[in-house]
Amino acid sequence: MKKTIFFAATFACLACLASAKGLVKIAYIGSMQNPAANAAIRNGALDAFAQLEIRYGKKFEVEFLSAPDAEKQAKLLGKAYIDGAKGAIVMPESAAEPLAKKISSLKKNSFPTALVGTDIPSSDRFCFIGTDAEKMRAALDEQLSILSRGKKPALYIYGSVPPSADADKKILARARELFGKGAFEKISSEIFAENISLYSVYADTNAALIMRRDDFGEIFISPELLADTAPIRPDIDRTFAICVGALPQLAGYLERRQISACVYHDYYGWGYFAARTIAEKLMDGFEPSLPARLLAPLVATPQDADSFKADWRKWIK
Repeated sequence: MKKTIFFAATFACLACLASAKGLVKIAYIGSMQNPAANAAIRNGALDAFAQLEIRYGKKFEVEFLSAPDAEKQAKLLGKAYIDGAKGAIVMPESAAEPLAKKISSLKKNSFPTALVGTDIPSSDRFCFIGTDAEKMRAALDEQLSILSRGKKPALYIYGSVPPSADADKKILARARELFGKGAFEKISSEIFAENISLYSVYADTNAALIMRRDDFGEIFISPELLADTAPIRPDIDRTFAICVGALPQLAGYLERRQISACVYHDYYGWGYFAARTIAEKLMDGFEPSLPARLLAPLVATPQDADSFKADWRKWIK
């Protein structure tokens, strides 16, 4: 009986070892600022790895980690390596030096790091997957042209930065960076910037002022400004409302036609291509054909509300 138990236990241990040899652990180190983006990136990576498991005869496991700043992300990256991860996908909080140094030092140990969203060219990152800024500007410019309908609406641009005497200038500078030089002037001679936390709070506080506006367009340079999902009051003088970026809860705004268009990052695609590139390096030794792969932005309008919802259901499942 004892021999039977001994052999059964030995066989189980060998089976575990064999299973472990077939397991490839990858770390995903995300940002604590954008949970929806984290979920979409991770699910894009999971779907890519699932497709590759048959090809390579390996089981890929993605461990999710996140940190509030680049320095802590660097520590998590080192911990992932010590804990047995073979590579990592990182959405940097910033291009801080500690993270760049950690990526470079781990490369010397044959540990590839794929960056998504924010590139750190000074690091020895294995690859970068992000959004094509030129295509983002072109998509935003196209929406401005379509939605202004030949009018010259006053533009109200909303952002959120720490309060300061030049906060409005910072918001306008960021908006010009996103839309491109001269994009606003092509359709309007009146351009205003507002530093707000949530649009619903701003709209309640300034209801009388908004009501007196004639022919105006609104631009939200961050989807977090609409994250509380409070309805936007109808206004026959509002020509359009454009949001740069997207969150799953913006589907309601599109369905109710309170947002005219969202132009946003393909977070799922970031994760998908980062995972494929990492897997091909680990399994085949392939270097990426495109060390920096830039994806086109996605555009959603009220006509696309159903597909927008379907995408986000897949992205945050």
